[in-house]
Amino acid sequence: MNAHADRRRFAPYPSRAQARRTPVGAMRTFWGLTAAYWRSGRNREAWGLALIVGLLTWFIAKVGIWIALAAGAFENAKASYQTPGNLDPWGKFQAAAILLVAMVSLSVVSVAVRHFFSQTLQRKWRAWLNEQFTEATLAEGNTILKIQSNPGLDSIDQRQQECLKTLTGNAIGLAMGVLTVVASAWEVSRELWRISTPINGMAAFGSSASFALTLGVIVPFAMLCTWGFTRIGAVMRDVNKSFMEAEGAFRSELNTMFRRAGQITASAGERVQKKVNRGLYADIDRVWHRNNILQAGFMGLHNFYMTLSFQVVASILALPAYAQGAIDFQTYVTTAALVGQLTNSFSWLIDVTPALAALKADAERIGEYAEEVERAQDTAAYFRATGTHDFRYG
Repeated sequence: MNAHADRRRFAPYPSRAQARRTPVGAMRTFWGLTAAYWRSGRNREAWGLALIVGLLTWFIAKVGIWIALAAGAFENAKASYQTPGNLDPWGKFQAAAILLVAMVSLSVVSVAVRHFFSQTLQRKWRAWLNEQFTEATLAEGNTILKIQSNPGLDSIDQRQQECLKTLTGNAIGLAMGVLTVVASAWEVSRELWRISTPINGMAAFGSSASFALTLGVIVPFAMLCTWGFTRIGAVMRDVNKSFMEAEGAFRSELNTMFRRAGQITASAGERVQKKVNRGLYADIDRVWHRNNILQAGFMGLHNFYMTLSFQVVASILALPAYAQGAIDFQTYVTTAALVGQLTNSFSWLIDVTPALAALKADAERIGEYAEEVERAQDTAAYFRATGTHDFRYG
């Protein structure tokens, strides 16, 4: 083979300084990955859908206030049904019931519409991310062949399919949870301020005493519970990543096993293959058991928080003003419902704790994938880091 032929066959590969940056080069970190779509050429689509979801989330928080007011009127209509002087008890009860049903129906419709737009946002975001990773993996320079040569990058198909899907869904859910807390806290606080009354023993706060008592108890209580659940979420993140790695290793081995069915049969390797499969699945079973313990503990604590906040805290905080006659029964029920609305908004952050743990685990696995694609652009450096490299370029 002459020198000219050598040059044609072994064209020099671009150095790192000359290599073109891949479409996923900026997605190697958590924030780079989650922000890439919003900075892309389709940012109008992304921000437009996000704005619709945000406005609907705020509107749902506003509807929650209307539901609390309607619930107060409905409970008062029941309690005063046989009260002397109530000239039209059935009319008041009927009007309050219709109003409550209307507000609940409005909330249901709003949540359904928001779900549609949030799912549309997830669908388009995932499609864009999938397109970027497909483009980067199948780019010139045999990138797909290089990254498959590294055994440390397990289950590339899982990273691009499942991790991208769950990452986009969990990220949108977390953003809606944070906005729900902000919107509910603002709207509920405004309404509690409006109906605030003085309380004996809290003369320093004047007419805002009941407002100060409510927020002074419920906000630290909810924030402390949320902080505790985030500690559990940190453990969940590590377990989720270990779970995905174990599942990915077993899935890769199964794919390899079925592709090499002929070789396994010819070499009588069924016995060895069974041993390998048992060992890999044992890792899944061990991590799965640990995950079940965490999930069970999380569910128990979450149910305790919801019961305590709705059944106890919400009723007690409005009791001092009601006991001293500063508010009537309807205002008492409304205040309790508003406090329940506020604690429920904080519970959304608690609900997404497992999703946040999965989000971080998915982001780490996708970031490793993007890092591998980016490193593969320098052939010599890549193979020196992942195995024997002794190529010569003419």
